[in-house]
Amino acid sequence: FDAVFVRREAPENLPVARSASPVRILDLLTAVEFAKSRAEGRRLLRQRAVSFDGTSLTADGPVEVPPGGAVLRVGKRRFLRVLPLP
Repeated sequence: FDAVFVRREAPENLPVARSASPVRILDLLTAVEFAKSRAEGRRLLRQRAVSFDGTSLTADGPVEVPPGGAVLRVGKRRFLRVLPLP
């Protein structure tokens, strides 16, 4: 609890998804079921509820997945580690 909500860090045990780089955010949100539809994903982006590797996203677009991976955060409680395809 303290790591996530007080220090604003990602939890230690995150679910992992592998994706090609670059990845479109709306495609990723719907693929991992953080958004039920692309319209819901757009709404989450407009509300600034989506961050990718610590950067808040406001619009759909391709995002590069770094070699070490990145953390996708949606809202306060949903986290996902995105790793590049091997």
